[in-house]
Amino acid sequence: MVAEIAGFADVVTLDAGGTSTDLCLIEGGKPHITNGGSVGQFPVRIPMIAIETIGTGGGSIAWIMPGRSSQGRPKKAPAPSTGPMCYPNGGN
Repeated sequence: MVAEIAGFADVVTLDAGGTSTDLCLIEGGKPHITNGGSVGQFPVRIPMIAIETIGTGGGSIAWIMPGRSSQGRPKKAPAPSTGPMCYPNGGN
């Protein structure tokens, strides 16, 4: 495993897509395992790596509408504009 080669046994992995980011916790060089996953609405009860998804990715934009609280779903940034993860690359 790359983390062990680099000298780290405990790592958080991130896979940022357009509107979501997948996270996995690795402790002691091993990923957490779950048997409580699903594919769409269907439960899957076999051991698998525990991956959590959050609703923010490389093209996600959070926004506030007048008179309301922040919106809870990701809004995709149109190309060539990029979202928060791309600020150092000219996103706004």
